[in-house]
Amino acid sequence: MVVHKLYKWSFNYLKKNFVKIIKYLIGGVVSFLLKLLITIFLVDLLHIDIKISYVISLIIVILFVFFYNFHITFQNKTSKKIKFFKYILAYSIFSGLDYILVIFINSLNIIDYRLLITCVTIFIMIIKYFAYNHLVFVRGAKNE
Repeated sequence: MVVHKLYKWSFNYLKKNFVKIIKYLIGGVVSFLLKLLITIFLVDLLHIDIKISYVISLIIVILFVFFYNFHITFQNKTSKKIKFFKYILAYSIFSGLDYILVIFINSLNIIDYRLLITCVTIFIMIIKYFAYNHLVFVRGAKNE
């Protein structure tokens, strides 16, 4: 019974938000590739430590992801200042989690850093969608 209700809810959610989810996935793939390529370039070609390289890539990607999600994924017409503040707060939390997971797991030397970044990014991306959709890029909030 619970499984059936969960299945029905998830199907209805996907049906209702299909286009938004596809746009989010496209933006996520582009930002992931940008983050990965910047990190690889800095680590493998310029021989900069992965910790510094990964922070640099996260900082570069932050602006791209905000404007992409604001204008394309969630097509928001409300105040950019308030949304940007909420976004920076949420992105900082998720980037911190992303960074900690990548650096910690990388220190265990159990997986190549490129594959690790891929896995962590997918995990974080799923969580971020729900946070952005329900907390950051909410339309028609009374305080905006």
